[in-house]
Amino acid sequence: MATLISPRPQYRGTPIVFKGFLIFAPIVIVGVFFYYTQQVIDRLRTDAQRIVNTSAVLWQWAGSEATSGQETSVVFDEVIKKSSFPIVVADANRTPLYWRNLPGVADTASDLAVRERVAERIVSMEQEKGAVPITYQGHVINYLFYDDPPLVSRLRWIPLIEVVLVSVFVAVGFFGFRNIKQSEQNYIWVGMAKEAAHQLGTPISSLLGWLQLLREGSDVPPREVADRMESDVTRLQRVANRFGQIGSVPDRRASDLVSLCEEVLFYFRQRLPLSGRGVTLEGEFQEIPDVWINPELFGWVIENLIKNALEAVDPERGRIVLKCENAANCEIKVSISDNGKGIPYAALRHVFRPGFSTKTRGWGLGLTLSRRIVEEYHGGKIWVEHSAPGTGTTFALTIPVRG
Repeated sequence: MATLISPRPQYRGTPIVFKGFLIFAPIVIVGVFFYYTQQVIDRLRTDAQRIVNTSAVLWQWAGSEATSGQETSVVFDEVIKKSSFPIVVADANRTPLYWRNLPGVADTASDLAVRERVAERIVSMEQEKGAVPITYQGHVINYLFYDDPPLVSRLRWIPLIEVVLVSVFVAVGFFGFRNIKQSEQNYIWVGMAKEAAHQLGTPISSLLGWLQLLREGSDVPPREVADRMESDVTRLQRVANRFGQIGSVPDRRASDLVSLCEEVLFYFRQRLPLSGRGVTLEGEFQEIPDVWINPELFGWVIENLIKNALEAVDPERGRIVLKCENAANCEIKVSISDNGKGIPYAALRHVFRPGFSTKTRGWGLGLTLSRRIVEEYHGGKIWVEHSAPGTGTTFALTIPVRG
């Protein structure tokens, strides 16, 4: 049967990187659009200036002695009337004679009020664009005044519109991201409470059972009862310490990882009659140096992976193998393999996501917490090394010998 291999994942980064992206990415986008829009506007303005200068040259040619009034009329009809931008032809005293495309001013109107409005526009045009003189025999006989084409005027608003739209997008994204994070945090808190209740439930039930035996005067030797109760109390203390260290920087020390793994295997072997009589738990350990870890949290990772394997294998024919071996780059590799039902290919990239679970019952936090413990607290990596439906799954992790 074909084997599905999931590539070793890379650490996804910190929320600070994502927040920085949300801040700077819109700025870069707006900057690019602004630059591009400004280039278009400058090009249109240059084209408008070139057309006006050409119009002035044609006007001078039409007004020379070598041309007739008909030619002047052609220049007016073909250049002035067909221009797409506001243009005004005035005499030497800046009195408007002809105009075209002035917003709010009819091209054919010629009453005094209209001419006064055109004269006011001439002043603003000259302040912004200057006046283009039309000369004849060294004397100024007319002036051409112009303004930006309507398209340029509309393009001026595009950068502002872009800023507003991107700002709205960032605001919506920020609030959406915050709500998602809040929902995810609420989910995680509820899941953590459920996980804590589950972890505390087993030793508490065991303690209650031993207390009941004591009350009933059981034949079990008191020394054995005391030892079992001490073991359960130690388990309770360990669970409390584990949850107390989530969210803070845990203390690490040189630890014997093989002994820790053997302890976890012993813990589950004692409970195999309850979870699966036919399941075998095996350990394959190389001689490895001590590693710089937090034993309580790292033991939690191993427990989570074995617990997942126990839930995946057949209770009658299940086989789980826990390995510890030396790896490259002064790292230790730990792998947990099972012959269970495997993980669907489409689910491989989601297995470490908070809330994801292939089980009917479950909060999908075990692998999420495991990844955080391995990668954030111990500087290691954890990934699905192999999984195929019907053949089983192998989770692997590496940690440096010295943190």
